[in-house]
Amino acid sequence: MTVLLEKPDNRELRDWYAARAAEHGWSRHVLTHQIVGQLHRRVGAAPSNFPDHLPPQDSDLAQQLVRGPYIFDFLDLDERAAERELEAALMTRLEQVLLELGHGFAFVGRQYHFTVNHDDFYPQS
Repeated sequence: MTVLLEKPDNRELRDWYAARAAEHGWSRHVLTHQIVGQLHRRVGAAPSNFPDHLPPQDSDLAQQLVRGPYIFDFLDLDERAAERELEAALMTRLEQVLLELGHGFAFVGRQYHFTVNHDDFYPQS
């Protein structure tokens, strides 16, 4: 792909993105997005002790689950956005995507707020 020749600065990065694109079946658009978002800097960035306490397969999976940082540029949120603002923005975006897909798609579940003895609760369905 020409994206690999134009965007990454060096051969090592080109090879890294080429391998990931082949492994995950990325389209040209997704590959471009991953390069611009500097995925290579984010993958495996979160330090952990998973390899010391989990079998190799579980360690790799756990590391992928907590990799950091997550990039939510598409939500137009401030860096200091509260968790509730992030959730609301993600849910709004999910709703927009489902509406674009048309009839036959549904989302069931969201946190619902209720208060008991002045304590806030958010059960998940």
